[in-house]
Amino acid sequence: MNRVPDPSSPHGRTAQPAIVTRLRDILDSAPDTGGLWSADEAAACLGMKRREMGAALRHAGTSFREIRAEVLAERARVLLAEGLPVGEVSERLGYADSRAFHRSYKRWFGTTPGRDR
Repeated sequence: MNRVPDPSSPHGRTAQPAIVTRLRDILDSAPDTGGLWSADEAAACLGMKRREMGAALRHAGTSFREIRAEVLAERARVLLAEGLPVGEVSERLGYADSRAFHRSYKRWFGTTPGRDR
């Protein structure tokens, strides 16, 4: 289940375990073009195997998928606020098509990207 980031906190949470903070930093460092790191790439950056990272994240009460969705949601809001067209935001975030991005955006924020501009 994806959670919408809390705008009052830099990463939507307070007092995060170190692995969560480190993973967010890795995902935040990915370029805006082509999407975010895969779980395998992120785990390698953390100096772990994917299964080790997954176990550590479960212990912290989260998952790679959840953190990745939060980072994507934050980026989507920023890029749309900068005035980029929805299609370009979708492409920059690594979505195969705009419909998939629309579905994700609606799941994250309860509205479509066009209405949220």
